[in-house]
Amino acid sequence: MNRTLMTATMAGVILLGLGATAQAATISYVGLDETTNADWGSTSVAKEFDADNWYGTDGFQIQNTASASTYATIAHVGASWDWGYGPGIDDPANGTFPPGSATIPDINVGKAWGVSAGAAGTWSDCWTVTLTDDASFGITLFVDHWYNGAGYGPDSARVYLQSAPETKVAATDALNNDYDEDYALWNVTGVAGDVFVVEVQRGSTGYGHTTGLALDPTYVVVPEPATMSLVALGAAAGLVRRRRR
Repeated sequence: MNRTLMTATMAGVILLGLGATAQAATISYVGLDETTNADWGSTSVAKEFDADNWYGTDGFQIQNTASASTYATIAHVGASWDWGYGPGIDDPANGTFPPGSATIPDINVGKAWGVSAGAAGTWSDCWTVTLTDDASFGITLFVDHWYNGAGYGPDSARVYLQSAPETKVAATDALNNDYDEDYALWNVTGVAGDVFVVEVQRGSTGYGHTTGLALDPTYVVVPEPATMSLVALGAAAGLVRRRRR
């Protein structure tokens, strides 16, 4: 598991001003889940940042199945391809899901949600999340599936507010590495009407296949020990300054 802690005082969090009376949108990259692999819907498999242990609690579009969100709509804006061979991932249409059970049969026929072919290393929009209500939530991008190996998956991905395309938060982990399903995670806050875009960077073949997109409650980010120490030192220094006054 690769983890990246972002705070409002660090470069990884983008605060997007929406006017003096509106709530500012925020985007922060949380990290890459490389241990869950196929078991995104199996609650028996612990997921470090996800409290209920299954991705897609608040809605998803995965393979040929979608689950509606109460606060947003998910749309794929790139190209897609049917595939009919595995190994697969948890079947989102299985009767035991959601939420997941200890064992969920895999789906081996579905879609690769990607972008049209282009030059390797270039970027293209792949998904949009349009808020129908104010919300703080997590975006889960399914990447690095076996089908997406050998340069067919995205090398990287980033999330931005459509009305402020100059401001983007990229994953800081390599996404096209072991061809065993991984999950890139962002925390996002916005207001009704905001459109958040997920764009992917084409791999060496010129494609950027993903397996799906899911929405979840805000991910819980636990600071690394070194970060915790810095926070504690900062708090202590502030206390000393107040006492001197």
